[in-house]
Amino acid sequence: NPSPSPSPSPNPSPILHQEAGMTADQAFDTGHYTPTEMEQAGYTPGQVEGVLIDQKAAGMTAEQAVEAGFTPAQMEAAGYTPEQVGATLAGQKEDGMTAEQAGEAGYSASQMREAGYDEDEVGATLASRKEGGMTAEEASAAGYTPAQMEAAGYTTGQIEGILIDAKEGGMTASQA
Repeated sequence: NPSPSPSPSPNPSPILHQEAGMTADQAFDTGHYTPTEMEQAGYTPGQVEGVLIDQKAAGMTAEQAVEAGFTPAQMEAAGYTPEQVGATLAGQKEDGMTAEQAGEAGYSASQMREAGYDEDEVGATLASRKEGGMTAEEASAAGYTPAQMEAAGYTTGQIEGILIDAKEGGMTASQA
């Protein structure tokens, strides 16, 4: 007599899908896998972003995307506006999320400002991101100001290099 199979665990490990032929959309639609688990199971970041693009087209709000485990970067890639992404963070800020936690969750400096964090809070997140390997170029692209970058320990040369590149790209002094 075969013994009855045990009941499934609440968080099954993300195995097999690629070999079993399950698409990223199908994996997500099961409700058992977060975007992070899907990537760990072998789906590409592009496939996971494709799921969110499809979900957004079907009416998924930015708040629902956050609740489903999509990152701010994935949300922007799927077409959510910075204002929509920032609004999700504003709600989390009201619930007690610190600027440091927002940075760890992947929110950019621009999104943190949009959510209502002040410049000191936003700037304070950069030091730990720098320790985690964020380059000066990445910090600038994430919306950190030259003053915040300097306070976080980036060298004057690193910051000037970004500004020189931006100027060569057409940025004016007032935009910098």
